[in-house]
Amino acid sequence: MISGKTLARLRRLHLYLGVALAPLVLFFALTGMWQTLHLHENSKDGSYQAPRVLSVLSDVHEHQRAGNDAGRSSAFAAIVVLTSLGLMATTILGILMAFRFAQQTSLVWILLTAGVVIPLFLLGSGQW
Repeated sequence: MISGKTLARLRRLHLYLGVALAPLVLFFALTGMWQTLHLHENSKDGSYQAPRVLSVLSDVHEHQRAGNDAGRSSAFAAIVVLTSLGLMATTILGILMAFRFAQQTSLVWILLTAGVVIPLFLLGSGQW
C-alpha cells in the first residue's frame, strides 16, 4: 500500500508535470486534430486553400521546423520527446490515482477498457 506521504508527492508531481506539459500537449492535440481533418493541405482540385498558419504549424508538428526553408530543430525535437515521456508518466499517474480515489473502481475499469476498445473498433471497422 502506498503511504499518504508518497501519495501526496505523486499527486503534486502529477499536478506540476501536467501544468508544465499543458502548452505543448494542447499544441499537438490541436495541430493533430486539423491534420486528421486534412485542414492543413490544399485540395488537389483547388477548391480548398489551406490557411498558411495551419500549414506552418503542421510543419512544426510533423518535422520540428518552422517553415519549409527552416532546418529541423534537434532541441525542439528533444523537448517533444521529453513532453511525450512526461505525458505518458502523468497519464499513468492519473490512472493510478483514479483507482486509488474512485469510489467505484469498476467504473474506472469500464472507462479504461472503453478507452482502448472503442478506438480499436473504430479503426478496425473503417467506419465513421
